[in-house]
Amino acid sequence: RAHTDRAADVLSAVLQMIDPPALVGCIAQAIVAGRHEIEDGPAVVVWLASGLAAETFQLDFVRTGSGALITGYRFDRTARDLHLLLPDPYT
Repeated sequence: RAHTDRAADVLSAVLQMIDPPALVGCIAQAIVAGRHEIEDGPAVVVWLASGLAAETFQLDFVRTGSGALITGYRFDRTARDLHLLLPDPYT
């Protein structure tokens, strides 16, 4: 994980080059981009989309006595919107 101390630099470079209205990120064991897969070293993939309204929010997993709840969603379940979920099973 020698690259983690450079994460702020990578984020700064992305923000300077693109200046996106919304930005999300996640960590992964393997990165796939096009026909390339990186598993043995640090990598970054940036997905871009234009012409779309975007809202970012965090979902939270809450344990309950009878199981669990997912909280924090802020979308209209009846709308025909696109939702992209980047789950992190470790945090």
